Amino acid sequence: MSLQWRYERLDDLGVFALTGRLDTDTAPWFAGALTWPLSRGTGPVILDLTALDGWDDAGRQAISTAARRLATSARQLEIAAAPPDLARSVTGDPRAPITIHPDLASALRAHGAVAPDPGGRRVWQTTDWPAAEPTEHT
Repeated sequence: MSLQWRYERLDDLGVFALTGRLDTDTAPWFAGALTWPLSRGTGPVILDLTALDGWDDAGRQAISTAARRLATSARQLEIAAAPPDLARSVTGDPRAPITIHPDLASALRAHGAVAPDPGGRRVWQTTDWPAAEPTEHT
């Protein structure tokens, strides 16, 4: 399965959501996709793992590397909906600490943010990002 991503910029916060699998095959692609939140946002980046199907050691390492890349720009990586085994394995780097939230709503509340008006938000995503509602094709 491939990895898909979606980046949404809020005022001083970004939400970078993943779906699919973060593993040896997709970790380099994830590293490249991180340029979107790095170049188009400010403040913390919430990595939303709600729809992630799975990961391996390379995926865990990619998340730790992402935290260090953000830290070099004085930004922090936070994770929403991290399964316990992933949360334990990616939070140990003192150079780039990662805050773990139980879900996306909790992560947004921690920053006093709410989901923005769908008509006024800035969103970038992969072509195959799953639609929230079924769409008709003509």
